[in-house]
Amino acid sequence: MNGIRVQNRTGAAYWPGPSNLQVWNNTILVPDPFGPRNATGVDVFREDIETKFTALGLTVVFVDSWDYHRADGETHCGTNVRRTPPLAMQQWWNDWPIN
Repeated sequence: MNGIRVQNRTGAAYWPGPSNLQVWNNTILVPDPFGPRNATGVDVFREDIETKFTALGLTVVFVDSWDYHRADGETHCGTNVRRTPPLAMQQWWNDWPIN
């Protein structure tokens, strides 16, 4: 399977998963899916991902995460993002229902 060793597992992803993207402001870092190409040579997965996210006003950057993928990881495994939640969410536990 594309050089991926699968031992004692029931399955493994064939290509890096775009759902494991990383958000950075209005930019999203998406694992390059290395998807199938259409008759004109365009990666149809990349094209679909970019079309949908740019329609939302986001900038898409495809990242070659093949080495992480081969080690059962993805883009988020090799990145750190420091986030500041909106002020209304900073003390979410105060609004949490108590059972």
